[in-house]
Amino acid sequence: MGQAVVASEASRSQASKESYWPTLIGSSCQPEGFSCTSQPSSCSCKEKDGFASIFGKLSRPWSSRVDSEESSGEEETDSLEWKPPVMGSDGSRYTGQWKGGHWHGEGQLERADGSVYEGGFKDGKPHGQGRLQAPDGSVYEGQWRQGRAHGEGQYTKAGGAGNYEGQWLEDKRSGKGSEQWADGCRYRGSYWNGVKHGRGFYQTPEGASYSGDFHTDQMHGEGTYQFADGRVYSGSFRCGHMTGYGRMSWPSDVDGSSLSGTWCHGEPPR
Repeated sequence: MGQAVVASEASRSQASKESYWPTLIGSSCQPEGFSCTSQPSSCSCKEKDGFASIFGKLSRPWSSRVDSEESSGEEETDSLEWKPPVMGSDGSRYTGQWKGGHWHGEGQLERADGSVYEGGFKDGKPHGQGRLQAPDGSVYEGQWRQGRAHGEGQYTKAGGAGNYEGQWLEDKRSGKGSEQWADGCRYRGSYWNGVKHGRGFYQTPEGASYSGDFHTDQMHGEGTYQFADGRVYSGSFRCGHMTGYGRMSWPSDVDGSSLSGTWCHGEPPR
């Protein structure tokens, strides 16, 4: 029957009611002025899962010195040396190595808000390998550069709410990584500027999965989405919805039919 077997009326109805998948990525972003005759070239979404908040609040700005009565009047040298713990005027406490009047080498910084950083420092900022624990118990452990998470690292949310392990660029997930959530959902693939972007694979504990292109946390581009009930859609996605040319196939234990054509915002071809 041409390129595809025509789906039964029951299958068409099922496609219309159940093919829409708005919450796979956990984002409610919607493109402005969306229409199937004028599709957006990209989708704009803001990060909503809070991974960046630990850095926005804790890792910047870093003070290059600790001003206190204990440190005042001491001769500054360019050699690496250990000094007694020093209290800052903001309530912070630094214990570790110094160089030229700055934190430099190995050290520990305890802040008044309860956050603790322990690891390498360079010119007054975390640099190299280090561990930052937030007041709520969330932890980042990995590489740093000039006061920012940069390189390989793992971030674990407090209370088992989720974790990310992979590459970072200036405090944001960028590059290759993997992520999982408390509800059992998992993602592995590419990130850019803190969001899923590029090729990736997402899976839910119920058995649904998506493999394909992502753009700013949305299914966007070409991909394959397998439903928990066995249906499989392969084709085009726009801003998290099946839009463009694609093919939906039903498992053989239903009727083995398929439906090909141009989808619009999750709605099947007419």
